[in-house]
Amino acid sequence: MFNNFSERDLAMVALCLDNEEEEKQRYLREIKRKRRFWVHAAWKTRPHEGEFFSLFPHLLDDEMKFYQFLATGDSFKTISFSYRMGRSTVCTIVHHTSKAVIEVLLNEVMPVPDEVKWSEIATTFWERWQFPNCIGALDGKHVTIQAPKLSGSLYWNYKKTYSI
Repeated sequence: MFNNFSERDLAMVALCLDNEEEEKQRYLREIKRKRRFWVHAAWKTRPHEGEFFSLFPHLLDDEMKFYQFLATGDSFKTISFSYRMGRSTVCTIVHHTSKAVIEVLLNEVMPVPDEVKWSEIATTFWERWQFPNCIGALDGKHVTIQAPKLSGSLYWNYKKTYSI
């Protein structure tokens, strides 16, 4: 196949191809390094307390992506098309921002109830539903029971059992 070329010519071609491959690999590593710094370094250093706006004004779009996700309920795929980013990047932005919001606001919005509050909750359940010593309920879970007297079809479900 390469009968017309000398060994020296073939060595030069091989050297050029090898050099071209090295250049391509170096370029890809450089792109990865730049992208990794832009995406991940910003997330690692972003404070949860609101310093985000002064430290990273170029990342304000992250906030808009998060608000769009919360406001519209769009999928990550739709939001990624809107902002021309990868779906995994949008997913990471939403998860990191949600985690930060939860860490900051959880105790303020949903404080852990004390003993008095638990008593109030149990009393409310007794008054409304006649369940003594109950402090919570699950929705969407069928708990099979014996049919209460004179309940008719009140506790009958689509699984053909009586449940709460």
